[in-house]
Amino acid sequence: MRRVAGRCALVVSLVLSVSAPAVAADDWPVVGHDAAQSRRSTVPATLRPLLLPGWPVIGTIGPARVAPGGAVSLQGIGFAHESFVGRDGLYRRIGGASSRVAAIGPDGRRYAFADPQGNSIRAWSANGVPLWVSDPVHLGPEASERGILPSPGGLVFKTGDYGVAAFDANGKTLWTDEFGWVNSGAIAVGSDGVAYYGFDHRIVARRPDGTQVWTHPLQGGVLSVALTEAAVIVSEGRSSALGGAAVVALARSAGAESWRHDTGLTAPGPPAVAADGGIFVVVGRTLVAFGPDGALRWRRVGFYAGGPIIGGDGTVYAGGQPLTALRPFDGTILWRLPARSRAYPESIGANGTLYVDMLGLKLALAPPGVRGTAIPPPPRRPLISQLRLASLVMRARGAPSLCPTGRASCRPRAPLATSISFRLSRPAAVTFNVRRVGSTRVLRSTITRAPAGTSWRALDFLPTAPGTYCLSARAAAGHARVTTLPLRFRIIVR
Repeated sequence: MRRVAGRCALVVSLVLSVSAPAVAADDWPVVGHDAAQSRRSTVPATLRPLLLPGWPVIGTIGPARVAPGGAVSLQGIGFAHESFVGRDGLYRRIGGASSRVAAIGPDGRRYAFADPQGNSIRAWSANGVPLWVSDPVHLGPEASERGILPSPGGLVFKTGDYGVAAFDANGKTLWTDEFGWVNSGAIAVGSDGVAYYGFDHRIVARRPDGTQVWTHPLQGGVLSVALTEAAVIVSEGRSSALGGAAVVALARSAGAESWRHDTGLTAPGPPAVAADGGIFVVVGRTLVAFGPDGALRWRRVGFYAGGPIIGGDGTVYAGGQPLTALRPFDGTILWRLPARSRAYPESIGANGTLYVDMLGLKLALAPPGVRGTAIPPPPRRPLISQLRLASLVMRARGAPSLCPTGRASCRPRAPLATSISFRLSRPAAVTFNVRRVGSTRVLRSTITRAPAGTSWRALDFLPTAPGTYCLSARAAAGHARVTTLPLRFRIIVR
């Protein structure tokens, strides 16, 4: 075991960056990539798990979306302005929208809820100019249970516990369907404006004028919906304690069941739709691939979780522990993220950058042709090593730094907290301690369990008083106990 040094050691990390190559532009403005919820980009993404400089970043809430034009849309915790995060970890304001952005349209429009209950939607142009506030439609008591889904034709759909509402391009109500329980994420819209959404135990198809096309009963509750050219793909929950969960395909024309794959007690996750109509879905810890006709192509057993996403070359990115890239036709593993913490793919940027959520931190993996930083695999020894901080000067309170034009305009200039990176040779419990320089008294402490390999976590357990401090980490696995050399950092007021 190494002893803690009497003074703090300064650690400087080296990162690499070059400009991205020119590729066909694509965006990812909503969680499922598009109104059809395909979870598929047209841009090839990461070939190797290389981390872009400046990432991971902390202090964000909600998914990383890619707006038309390629800007990465992020929302800071407690921060009203829609922003993206630069390599220095500071926020750049994207537009004039001043409320929490819930969705981005294919034309770049921003949408947010205009009141705490989520009864109305507020819309801004791509440049942040206020456009309209929608007619109020009450769909339940909690705005947190709302969803907004813009469609290519200009229609905007709102979901909530009590139903679904459709608005035109000016925020006027076209129709409402207010009956039964609705999963706010279980809606997909075709290019013709027909919306397919799930009430508790049925799927409804409705035209833009409100005319119901068809309804189809299901045994279990509707968890998620995605569209192929010919079918509505439904992840169906359990119908009873005995099971009944399934992946179901319904014909878009009339709602007739095309095929069904029973998953029993295990509810399937959100499906991803390949360019050839193939379906990828996580069932339990297994990634399953179906053909357009429902025929099973392959199964890959592992520690998969969440909804997969698909790159423009067909590569499937599946979340879990670790995040994995696979070939679409046979499930061959192309690579695994060396960082073994649970990670979920969120979106693919217009240049092929893969954005990943890892326990509340956001990672960006370099697109094809761009040099990044290799994420080191687990070391042979010692138990813990390479403790680093993304920033050695930070603040412990206040709002995230906002940079309207560039770093020199940031207010405040220092980031709010920062991220810690470290490496483990095997799974261990890691205790982080913060002390003042020259003191043995622990001011702040936290413990986490981490897998072997490279891991990150937020340094958000900071003392509030300005000054110079030390951070050290102690790992424990079995009878092994190792403490790192401490790092010196400063907390400032502004």
